[in-house]
Amino acid sequence: MVVLRVLRNLNLVLGFWVVAGAVLALWKGVEVLPVVVLAAALCLTCGVWVMLRTWEGTVERIELRRVKEEVVDAFTGPGVRWHDRLMADVRLADGRLLSVAASANWQVGDRLVKLRAGAEPHDEGKLRPAGS
Repeated sequence: MVVLRVLRNLNLVLGFWVVAGAVLALWKGVEVLPVVVLAAALCLTCGVWVMLRTWEGTVERIELRRVKEEVVDAFTGPGVRWHDRLMADVRLADGRLLSVAASANWQVGDRLVKLRAGAEPHDEGKLRPAGS
């Protein structure tokens, strides 16, 4: 079951690299295919690691932080865009502090669980059926 969820979540990533490889091979020639295959393998490795990683912890602080995002626009070229993002500091069970993008309904003290084959953490209280 977990393997199926991981494969479903990574399907879009692999599809992107297949399309990117085909477009680059037609545009630049076949010599770029090894680079595309290497990039796809690296992306797949990172994606599997994120999907299989699990953790749980308690929200210690939630705040609005200014985050820098580097963007490449087709009209203006490369640049930097700043935007505000709601972030949560989560104290993990092993004592480490993890900073994650927060959901609007999280509160300080909530217990979060990042499940295997999931990309985002969830509030532990919302994972259980009502009445349990």
